Amino acid sequence: MTEKYLTPLDECYATCERTKAVLRIHCGKLSPNLISDELRLKSTDVVEMGMAGRMNKRGFAPIGKVNLWMLDSENYVVSRDLRHHLDWILNLVEPSASGILKLRQDGLVMDIWSVWWSKTGDGGPALWPSQMRRIAALDLELSIGFAFYENE
Repeated sequence: MTEKYLTPLDECYATCERTKAVLRIHCGKLSPNLISDELRLKSTDVVEMGMAGRMNKRGFAPIGKVNLWMLDSENYVVSRDLRHHLDWILNLVEPSASGILKLRQDGLVMDIWSVWWSKTGDGGPALWPSQMRRIAALDLELSIGFAFYENE
């Protein structure tokens, strides 16, 4: 039913350089592995308090300051349309909606964080009501960061 919206799904999204979305679950004192068990879903990345993380570009592996479970679309969704990235996360998480809601009731803080890099310094992502309803049904906050880096 895309014909009733101004912005059809578009993998090439002309004004976008790159985008991604990340479901982040701040685990508090819980191990991120317990989140995977609760949701019956493997994370794409975790940060564990006191443990060395992945090696960054400067050859440094930072020590985790928090316990964080993440489901990141960046290496799994090729599209420059943020809706595809959100749908990917939601399709994976919705079968475990009761687990998400239980973790929320237990006091865990979680959100979907995304970044949208503009190709030309203008534009922005579009969301359809279907994505907004799905995010709301999971009681998740959505934040979108915008970035633009002019060619030097």
